[in-house]
This record gives sequence, C-alpha cells and structure tokens, in this order.
Amino acid sequence: MFVYGTVDAVVTDFRVYDINGIELYSQDNTFTNSELNEWDGSYKGVEMPAWVYIRTVLAEFPDGRKDSLTGTTTLLR
Repeated sequence: MFVYGTVDAVVTDFRVYDINGIELYSQDNTFTNSELNEWDGSYKGVEMPAWVYIRTVLAEFPDGRKDSLTGTTTLLR
C-alpha cells in the first residue's frame, strides 16, 4: 500500500497501525505516488495476516495547504 495522489504532494507522515494501535509502519517526508512510502504488509520482516489496518497520512500540497487523512485499509493475501 502506498499514498496515491493526482498532485505531487509531500507526504510528511505516513503510518499504519494494527487494530490494537501498534505502529507497524512509518515513513516521513516522501512524495505521493512514490514507492518510498510503500507498506509491504509486514512488520519486522513477518507478513501480517489479512485484516483491517488503520492508516494516517499528513500531506503538504504545492500551494502550501496541509491535510490529514485517517482511515482503514484491508490487507488481502
């Protein structure tokens, strides 16, 4: 999973958590549509089970506007 966007925004913070709130992935200061901010569905080298995970994204757009997005994503295996 990665942060997709139609505008080249700076992803200042991208995090993925499990249902218990344990942070599984974090990446700072990348761009939308970049493989550098891609979560591969693992935690400490171990594949996570198919489940629902929480994601948070903070982004800054070229016009200076900032936005935060929180939601869920379902990992399928």
